[in-house]
Amino acid sequence: MLGYMADNILSGFTTSIQWNELAGRMANGAELVDVRTSDEFTNGHIPGAINIPVDEIRDRYLEIQKSNVIVHCQVGQRGHTAATLLQELGIAADNLDGGYKTWVNSPASR
Repeated sequence: MLGYMADNILSGFTTSIQWNELAGRMANGAELVDVRTSDEFTNGHIPGAINIPVDEIRDRYLEIQKSNVIVHCQVGQRGHTAATLLQELGIAADNLDGGYKTWVNSPASR
């Protein structure tokens, strides 16, 4: 995981946002894509998110708007993978740093 993060920092290919930026971005039209499994999503998710598991991104990317997209997983790795895949498919996507676990433990979830 550290190798992926280091490569991303050096290349700047994907960007991330912090939990406290999420509400503002969504209020301005960002689409939030939860890339965890459907079971994880059912057990708790960020309001307004749509669920497209990372393993289904290539098959379902047309369901996602073309820009102003934020992806997240549980802690960050699958989100980074999804953001990279979406960038390769021509969709501008940011990763929610720390994923659902960080958001659910933040004041934003209350």
